[in-house]
Order: sequence, then C-alpha cells, then structure tokens
Amino acid sequence: MSNSYKKESLNYTKTSKTDVDKVLRTLCYFDLFKYPLTAEEVFERSDIVSIKLVKEVLNDLVQSNKVFFLRRRYYSLNDSISLVERRLKGNKLCEFYFRKAQRITSFICKFPYVRSVMISGSLSKNYMDDRSDIDYFIITAPNRLWIARLFFFLTQKIIYLNNTKFLCFNYMIDTNALELRDKSIFTATEIATVIPTYGGEYYQDFKAKNRWIQEYYPNYPTHDISNLKVSKSWIKKVLEKCLNNSFGDWLDNFLMKKTEKRWRKIHKAEMFGINGENLVINRHVAKAHFGGNYQRILNHYQGKISDLEKTIWN
Repeated sequence: MSNSYKKESLNYTKTSKTDVDKVLRTLCYFDLFKYPLTAEEVFERSDIVSIKLVKEVLNDLVQSNKVFFLRRRYYSLNDSISLVERRLKGNKLCEFYFRKAQRITSFICKFPYVRSVMISGSLSKNYMDDRSDIDYFIITAPNRLWIARLFFFLTQKIIYLNNTKFLCFNYMIDTNALELRDKSIFTATEIATVIPTYGGEYYQDFKAKNRWIQEYYPNYPTHDISNLKVSKSWIKKVLEKCLNNSFGDWLDNFLMKKTEKRWRKIHKAEMFGINGENLVINRHVAKAHFGGNYQRILNHYQGKISDLEKTIWN
C-alpha cells in the first residue's frame, strides 16, 4: 500500500521550487503511460544534478501528499498499487520479447545496406503488454534506405504474414539524416532510450548528432556496445556490390515514390504535417507512425502540466 501523510504544503528548506518542478514534470510525462518510477529512474529522466537531491525532493513531495510512494520503491502522481503491479508484469514480459528481438536482429542485420539496428518503443523502456509490438529504429547506408526497407517489408509480409508484433520497422533513417528534425520531449525520450543490438558505432554517431536531448536527459546512461554482434553475411556484401551503381540509385528512388503514392492514398494529408510528427517520406527518412500518437501525447502532457501548476503551487 502507499504511504500517506497529513502535511499539505511543500517545504522548500531543503529543495527549491525549480527542483520540485523538474521532478514533477518527469513523473508527469511517464504518468501518461501509467508507469511509476524509482528514484534512480527519476534522476535518469530529469536534469537534476544528483540522485541525492532527487530523493530529497521526492521525500518532500511524498510528505506533502503531492506524490505517492508505492511499495517502498516506486513514485507516482496516482495512489494506485495496481500501477506497480501493471509495471512489474510488463517488465517481466520484456525478458521474453528482448530475447526474441535479439534473435530477429541476427536476421535483419544481414539485409543489404542495414548499418544499425536499435530497439525502440515500449520494449526500449522495459515495458510490454499483449498489445505491444517490437519496434525497431533502423539506420541504413546513404541513399539506399528504400532498398533496405524493401527487405523489411517483404519479411513482414511473407514470414510474419503482415503481422507487426515481432517486426515493426516504423522509423528508418540513413547516415545522412542522423540528426532528427523534431526536438521535443517525445522525440528526446525515444532517442535516449533506444537500445542498440547491431551497429554500435552508428548508435554512437546517432547519439552524438542528437546532443540536444541533453536538455531533457543529461543523466540518461549510454548503452555499452562492446558485445554487439557483427554481420558477416556474404550475400549482403554481394547484393550491395551489385546495387552500388546508377541502377541502385534509380531503384531506391522508384521504391520511395511508390511508397509515397500508397501512403498518400491511404492516409490523410494532415498526418504528414509540417514537422513530420507522424509520417515522413524522403530519400533519407521513412517514418511511419500511423497511429498519430505524437501530438496526442504532447497535448495530454501539456494539459497535465497545466493542471499541476494549478494544484501544486497553491
């Protein structure tokens, strides 16, 4: 059960309003996904200077009934033990899905022009449920993204019978587009949490090109790449050699145009957006967030922040 206290007002003798605001914003964002955090996770997902300070802030918030301490480890804006039970169940399910994702990586890293495979989405945040897919963030060689994507498309259609459960390749970029254009807390969270399973040097380049996420996640750890597998597929080398020419240029551009025509026929124009929040299609980027969750999540987050500002600082 969660602890409760009678104290109603915040005490700023140890912690500042700025630090309290940072902790609350972190809890607020992950509360959107019904995901309570440990003190260590709050530190990793905020820009507070030390774990000690995070714990002091959390203690003040708990004592003032602004934040709830669940099962002596997890912090949440909601006093619900079911959130912890939900999280623990999702964490446990990740063990199976991560092993599955590693096996799939051993296969898809052999596709021509694939330079890096990273796990994104729910699995990268250590939570899965029955509705979750295994999402992959893929980096390809320059100007060959759409040829590489064709192999993902055919694998999903033929081997997985069009089921995205184990192979959802909804974000692909090439090495000419490592810096992501959209710079929001949503995108920063996705970049910070990706887990490299192949092509560690490209993962490092990707993180280096997106140093702007330090504004949101200066404390988030970088993954170790020393034990990542190296693809030694001779078929991959032969196919790339055969396509490193003008025909390969033509084919990549042809595949992009065919996909763009199909997407624009199926999806509403506003899904493409000015900033490419949901759908982006060009020679260097294939972003296919068909659910359109980006703006919904950001709007919900801003709404919760507004509600907190009205209730916490009274």
